[in-house]
Amino acid sequence: MPKYLLLSLALLGGTMPLHAQRTDVSVGGGFNNLSQGSAHGALVASGAIHFGDHLSVGAEYAYQSAGEAQNTEVLSGSSVISVDSKERLQNYGGVVRFGLLHHRPAQSYLLVAGGGLHVSDTVAAQYYYAGSTILSGANTTTANGGYFGAGAGANLPIRGGFGLRPEARYERQMLPGYDAGGYHFAASHANQLLVTLSLYKSFGGRQRN
Repeated sequence: MPKYLLLSLALLGGTMPLHAQRTDVSVGGGFNNLSQGSAHGALVASGAIHFGDHLSVGAEYAYQSAGEAQNTEVLSGSSVISVDSKERLQNYGGVVRFGLLHHRPAQSYLLVAGGGLHVSDTVAAQYYYAGSTILSGANTTTANGGYFGAGAGANLPIRGGFGLRPEARYERQMLPGYDAGGYHFAASHANQLLVTLSLYKSFGGRQRN
């Protein structure tokens, strides 16, 4: 796992000698297209330190759905088996935003991000006979990997240090090969578009974005 955090640490460490002017925290939500082009929900949170008007360095977390499915099969007139599957991703890492031209009252920016990835897959099955549950069970498989991404967004101040932050980014989710439940899963990766809208609050310094 630590090797997937090296990018985050490098991004954070490179700007520490600069004088921090203000900080902000944000929470929000949006969607991704991880599963066969379909849109799935995402929750995001971050905190950042600003060095002037054109650079901020921070940490971020995202909880995302990567799809779910339900399959029901009639085995006979009275026998039915139902299988539900869900996949969830958690990203945690560092993000650097580079401010562009100021268009009062908004400021646009470019970003790069990277860090760790935790994936969980849950499969639940139920066997019914004559409308009653006879057997049921569930199994969850987890794996750890990493991610990196790049994108753009804008800070749109409202008042009192609060503002809105629309953001769009391209991310690559990467999993190494791993063993689980007696099976070996080969290394894999997935590319996604993540679009979010967050509410942020700034502390200290000038409240212009």
